[in-house]
Amino acid sequence: MTALQRAARLDPPAPRWTVAWLNGQVDKQNGYLDKAIEEFRSILEDRYPELEKRKFDFSKDYEVINELGQNLFRARQAGAR
Repeated sequence: MTALQRAARLDPPAPRWTVAWLNGQVDKQNGYLDKAIEEFRSILEDRYPELEKRKFDFSKDYEVINELGQNLFRARQAGAR
């Protein structure tokens, strides 16, 4: 995670969506499902100037949607125990 934090602080910083994706993957692997869900949701829902400038819209990105769905499912299963 430290490497990802450094990447976010570089000049220029790594793209927010890339850092969120990688953080979500790390959080998922470490069992921090709530954190992973936050990261994947941020990719799908957050809007900021850089996205508009580059004409990116991740709101329909099926890879991110699938990751979010899988983590929501796993978190719900873990909570049901």
